[in-house]
Amino acid sequence: MGSFGSGSKQNCFYLLHEDELWVVDLGISYAKLRRCLALLKRDVQTTSGLWITHDHHDHVRGVAQFAKQTNVPIYIHPETAKAVHVSYRMTPIQPYKTYHFKHFSFFPFPVQHDAAFHVGYLIKTPVGIVLYASDIGRVDNHLVHYAKKAHILAIEANYDEEMLVNSWYPQPLKDRIRGGWGHLSNLQSRDFLSQVISSHTKQVILLHLSENNNTKERVRNTVIEPLSKRFPHVEFFISDREEWVVYT
Repeated sequence: MGSFGSGSKQNCFYLLHEDELWVVDLGISYAKLRRCLALLKRDVQTTSGLWITHDHHDHVRGVAQFAKQTNVPIYIHPETAKAVHVSYRMTPIQPYKTYHFKHFSFFPFPVQHDAAFHVGYLIKTPVGIVLYASDIGRVDNHLVHYAKKAHILAIEANYDEEMLVNSWYPQPLKDRIRGGWGHLSNLQSRDFLSQVISSHTKQVILLHLSENNNTKERVRNTVIEPLSKRFPHVEFFISDREEWVVYT
């Protein structure tokens, strides 16, 4: 399990076990995906499938080319498919339905974000249950409920509140980011994790750091250090905006 980039410009997560490789979001180019999979000694044509969370460009940049160049199924909500403007190779998914495969199963559920439709995934894997929820405007009861089931929590810590307030961003954009349909701040991510981490939580992966309004140092100071003191059994990771990172 790892990522080929996670941030404001590109997002691509993957899960791998034996002969089964799944990609979650394709916010990198198709060409970069091929180069990244080569690091795993995998050909893109052997990918089991691509799962999409929502239609924003940093999550779907490579989808159209992926659909043209491969026969690999793309699992996507119908409203998201319309927004992406790709009508072929799409396998429509429904929230609250479990999709079973050889080593993995995927359970999509709605997440609060300003997209055509947005889902997070609860993913059963050989190493435990993974919650993948990037781009979250606000935490709701559904998210808390599913996160408590997970052994691995992959969740965004998008912005530092002080950095956003003092940034060059125009006020409407600042309001959008922190207005309940945008993103979680470091503090919001920390508070959410403090609610859902339990004795069976193994790892936390912090995703989607803003290029302009967050740093890894601030995430470590605000999120990881206080949570590590409370939950010393949990391993914490910070995703990289552009580079390949392996978590398990």
